[in-house]
Amino acid sequence: MKRKSVKPTKDVSERMKKVRRRGTNIESEMKNILDGLKLEYEEQPKIECVRGTPDFRIKGTRVLIFCDSSFWHGRREKELSGDAFNRNKAFWTKKLKENKERDRRYSRLLRREGWTVYRFWDTDILLNQDKARKKLKEISVKNKLQGFSAVDLFCGAGAITHGLIKAGIPVNAGIDNDESCKYAYEKNNKTRFIKKDVRRLTGDFVKRLYPDKDIKILVGCAPCQPFSKFTQKNKERESDEKWKLLYSFSRLIEKVKPHVVSMENVNEITHQKVFADFVATLKSLKYHVFYESVYCPEYGIPQSRRRLVLLASKLGKIELMARTHEPSRYRTVRQTIGKLESIEAGKASKKDPLHRASNLSAINMKRIEQSKPGGTWLDWDDELRARCHKKKTGRSYTGVYSRMEWDEPSPTITTQFYSFGTGRFGHPEQNRALSLREGALLQTFPKKYDFIEPKKKIITERIGIQIGNAVPVKLGVIIGKSIKKHIEMYGEAGK
Repeated sequence: MKRKSVKPTKDVSERMKKVRRRGTNIESEMKNILDGLKLEYEEQPKIECVRGTPDFRIKGTRVLIFCDSSFWHGRREKELSGDAFNRNKAFWTKKLKENKERDRRYSRLLRREGWTVYRFWDTDILLNQDKARKKLKEISVKNKLQGFSAVDLFCGAGAITHGLIKAGIPVNAGIDNDESCKYAYEKNNKTRFIKKDVRRLTGDFVKRLYPDKDIKILVGCAPCQPFSKFTQKNKERESDEKWKLLYSFSRLIEKVKPHVVSMENVNEITHQKVFADFVATLKSLKYHVFYESVYCPEYGIPQSRRRLVLLASKLGKIELMARTHEPSRYRTVRQTIGKLESIEAGKASKKDPLHRASNLSAINMKRIEQSKPGGTWLDWDDELRARCHKKKTGRSYTGVYSRMEWDEPSPTITTQFYSFGTGRFGHPEQNRALSLREGALLQTFPKKYDFIEPKKKIITERIGIQIGNAVPVKLGVIIGKSIKKHIEMYGEAGK
């Protein structure tokens, strides 16, 4: 026969009240943790929609914190012990079940009223404070109780900035010496563009771009042309001023002392002394440093480019998030640009002025008509082949004057992707090179990303440079998510 639930005697009730009162040191320990994280709070706030009160409300927010006893809130029924419990186990089992149901009901009511509710167990607060502290740090970042923000060096038209913002990282400003990028940067990102040469920036100037208490994130993609494999044979490339920009980045890191640094460039840079010096500087400043070659299709970017991504942090170990796409799920040219309206060479869409294709000469029109997706100039009649193709040195350049394939990622988008003769930039089936909009989409800029001021003349070469020089926006999102997750994990450590 099932034992009947009987209300406990007055003696047992008094003993249980003492058990409940012994839990008050939970709140005291939670206060110590909150104080250590410099979170301002109100104790025992009155909330109209529920009986009873939460233990804490974070000031200036709608975040509530409950400190729950493992016994009274039914985390571990095995704590039912002793003669008094065993004599009336049915009552206590029912009581704890009611408490758990009440907790769930109150949490639902509070969330319906717009509150964010977090519950902490006494065992974590008293016996595993690192776990409680880590969870509070995550809450701080998630609810923007603890600030973090970025400054983007060499920002260009704003690809990295846009990716960081999409990942949930505020960007205070972008800095670049090319003023033609200002419109696209500010229009699409609603943040400040500063025209300055990074080589002449001071650390104090950059520091002033961050709110005082923010975790500081400094990102930068120094122009990569000096390090590209296409310039390997150029003996004068080390005299290029762009070669020294990574040293300017290092100098600013030394002065600003950001908590997190991100740098993106071509893979070939890892073989150069300037990169070794950059990493050595970071390590001498006590940064944890991570870098690896990233194959873009593995992160949902429809472009078969490889890029070096470096992350460094003073907060703790940092790394790029895990790959998101297997080869069977790589994004393709068809998925990215396949639904855009057809246009002819030398023409533009009436709906989208950026969807315009460069004109083709008569001979290049004949060449593209004979080109196959994924093919080469070897598919053409002999009289259409250029002189350089007939030389031994030219026979290896089979990727120029050719079409992309619909169901593969595109080749690397360069600053001259709009030209049929500079790479595999022929449309898969239309007789033309890529349009400016198609190049932007393959760089994962949103379809409505605006590069041109109203009523201004479109200068193809200028916009081509802005698009081709950009880091794929989606790679910026991946970098941003990796940094944000890292900050949520380590919070104020090292601040």
